[in-house]
Amino acid sequence: MEKKCNFCGDTIHSRAHGNRNYCSNECYYLAKLNRNKSKYALTKDLMSEFNHIDHILDGFYRIHGVGKFIPAALFNNAGMNWELYMTTKQIESITAKVIRNYAYCLYNNQTVRIWKI
Repeated sequence: MEKKCNFCGDTIHSRAHGNRNYCSNECYYLAKLNRNKSKYALTKDLMSEFNHIDHILDGFYRIHGVGKFIPAALFNNAGMNWELYMTTKQIESITAKVIRNYAYCLYNNQTVRIWKI
């Protein structure tokens, strides 16, 4: 049975090691480069989203300060992604979601509080 290269589809030499997945070192490195580009793109997009959320929190923190209840609709209009956060932290007995320099809590009454970390 002929084994095909995972990158270019050419036949892998019959005397090559049985676990070999690429016909040449060049195909191996090109496939690795493509995998790394894909991983970088995902990481870059995620970091961009974290920057966006941090920028939103920073803007509202500068306007409203600490401890104020801010309508969640304002955050929604600014493009807030409520599902994305780095970790959680207990602040004033409240579990807050942390994004870089800020923590926030979205309450059931659709208001938000922000703390600077």
